[in-house]
Amino acid sequence: MVSIKVETLVQEDQSVGNHFLLNEQNNSREEIIQSISSPEFFSNSSNISSREHSKTIDHILGFRIIRIERKLIQQFRSFHLHENVESNKKLHSDNGEVGESWVGLNPQVLLTPYNELYQIFDILKDYPIHSIIDIGCAYGRVGIVAKAFFPEVRFTGYEIVKKRITEANRISDRYDINLEILNQNVLDESFSLPEASIYFIYDFSHFLHIKTMLSIIEKKIGQHPFILVAKGENVRGIIQLFFPIFLTKDTPIYKKNWSIFILH
Repeated sequence: MVSIKVETLVQEDQSVGNHFLLNEQNNSREEIIQSISSPEFFSNSSNISSREHSKTIDHILGFRIIRIERKLIQQFRSFHLHENVESNKKLHSDNGEVGESWVGLNPQVLLTPYNELYQIFDILKDYPIHSIIDIGCAYGRVGIVAKAFFPEVRFTGYEIVKKRITEANRISDRYDINLEILNQNVLDESFSLPEASIYFIYDFSHFLHIKTMLSIIEKKIGQHPFILVAKGENVRGIIQLFFPIFLTKDTPIYKKNWSIFILH
């Protein structure tokens, strides 16, 4: 079987500009499974943007992200509207939870580009990675790329939007990726954060919520070695101001959009 190379597919169809979308019917399920088992599939070595590259991969996999996010914005109030702004739409909440769902945000802004995830895992590929927890996993991109680098890794993602969970599990089942995506508000007092080799955290909510989650992760230091991957300026700033212990182990790895903290 011939694995699919994303940048080649994009470059070969300049007639439709940068929005080339592979017709997934041209590729068998087995070909796609083979392609996504290779880390290099997620690397963007072409001149297209990370967002266009990620959109192409989403289409190859058959994700229905745009359709789902459009339905969410029709049903719920956009994240950027304050509660006091008049609207006939309610804030997203399945059970009255506290937490930001980011309904209304451009999906390619909401989701970490596949190429960035490739870069992160390429740095971490020689570490003993047995389990990954993704706090605010959306459609499970982290897990999809992680499985290419660590086929036996146990991936658990937490997400509060059920439609995203359903779609992530559909793709996971379709290609035997074996992801565990759970409908869980990590800010719930009853939530207990399991041990993991890597924790992924983002600017997933308000300042105090991010700080609360970091406090929970901080308590894991000394219990077992782990790696913290932080995506976003806010979470990086909160760590630097309030969690100096994350900085006193191995030298952190800082990139433009994400940071890696190695905690032994």
